[in-house]
Amino acid sequence: MKHQFVPKLAIVIVLFSAAISALSSDRAEAQGGVRFRLPFSGTRRWTAYVDHRSPDYSEDGYMVVYLGEERGNCPGPWPANWDPVTQGPYCYDGHDGTDYSMPENTPVLAAAPGTVTFAGWHDFWKGNCVILDHGAGYNSRYCHLNGFTVNVGQVVSAGLQIAWSGQTGAGARGPHLHFEAHQIINAVDYVTDPYGWRGRLV
Repeated sequence: MKHQFVPKLAIVIVLFSAAISALSSDRAEAQGGVRFRLPFSGTRRWTAYVDHRSPDYSEDGYMVVYLGEERGNCPGPWPANWDPVTQGPYCYDGHDGTDYSMPENTPVLAAAPGTVTFAGWHDFWKGNCVILDHGAGYNSRYCHLNGFTVNVGQVVSAGLQIAWSGQTGAGARGPHLHFEAHQIINAVDYVTDPYGWRGRLV
């Protein structure tokens, strides 16, 4: 029995160590094995989580963050009187991405290897965006950009600069990067979160 217990214990230790590493490092692994790094260098303030309860900008007054914690009495799309420095990331009802505060024209980096499928004006709210296809049904999106350093069809490696951060689009309240990860399941595009998922969609 002892020789069977040790491997199991070792597996538990490895899994626990991997979990701690994922929380403390700049990388996270999506469900399909696509490994994401942070889309910038250095340290940036995390100002808004993905709402795992309804990541489609529908508002019900609640949100669920990536650790499974539910927060109530959330403000709408533009949280008023909320200081992310003292109160933590926005309790942003319906948010479909992760926001990182950074000065304009900060280099934005590819979160994983992939192919550029879009680089241009996305819509009224998100402004300029770059979209990368990572295979295995995953893609990532980078929005509110000032400009791009890649072209559609270009193959990029993780960590390569793809754009400059900015505050384009009506949804930008100050300069920041809006970062999204998506997973295609049965031809349906779902918002997902490389830091973990506790929502209802996937």
